[in-house]
Amino acid sequence: NDDLIFPNNVKVFESYAMFAYSNIKNVVLPAKIDTIPFRTFYLSNVESIVFPREVEKVTIEDEVFDGCLTIEKIIIYDNVKEIKFANEEVIFSPENGFSEEFAIYGYTGTYAEEYAKEKGYKFVAMNGNTLKETDDVEVNGVTISVMPIDNLTKIEEASFRCRGQNRI
Repeated sequence: NDDLIFPNNVKVFESYAMFAYSNIKNVVLPAKIDTIPFRTFYLSNVESIVFPREVEKVTIEDEVFDGCLTIEKIIIYDNVKEIKFANEEVIFSPENGFSEEFAIYGYTGTYAEEYAKEKGYKFVAMNGNTLKETDDVEVNGVTISVMPIDNLTKIEEASFRCRGQNRI
């Protein structure tokens, strides 16, 4: 399984949490995350990142996606009001080695569309999908059951460094 859906009670990622992890393709971030620290996904093979509806603001620190040239989409639900990059130089463009397929997915008339236009990214309108901790979610055509993990609140540095580990 190439999908990693964090339970909603995770509040903190450490730097390098998914460093060079090649088995994760699709990541659904936890609802309580407000900062993605330095090099969290550094050199990983992530193809899509989902900011769930419960996330309103998030800060993305320096070099979070460095070396993640496989990213094709960032999905931003309608409640997200701000994504702030610590380094505004982050550009998901073919000139920087990123996929020509890269796009921001979101709802028309929301921050996602505004952000995509501001940064010059392709915008793809979504059709009302929601994400809840008790529902199944479809990511790249694969249906995944979302299961909460009680008492998990922090993802430590290099937590997903081991190959073949797709679950927390």
